[in-house]
Amino acid sequence: MRDCQWIAQLLQHGLLKGSFIPPRHQLELCDLTRHRTQLVGEKTRTVNRMQKILEGANIKLPSVASDIIGVSAGPCCRL
Repeated sequence: MRDCQWIAQLLQHGLLKGSFIPPRHQLELCDLTRHRTQLVGEKTRTVNRMQKILEGANIKLPSVASDIIGVSAGPCCRL
């Protein structure tokens, strides 16, 4: 309770600054970065799922191609 009263007194005397709100372009950049991170994570999960399915079918593609969605894996496996 005492903290609330202290903060209220500081606010009444104009001793508190408002919170920082970033500019719109910075917020949009954060949104884009967050979305890209989600997409990269989704791609990784999909690749891992593909690899698990292939290994379940006794197809050991990683032993032949270092990147199962890369150029050496062939056009059918690329995302």
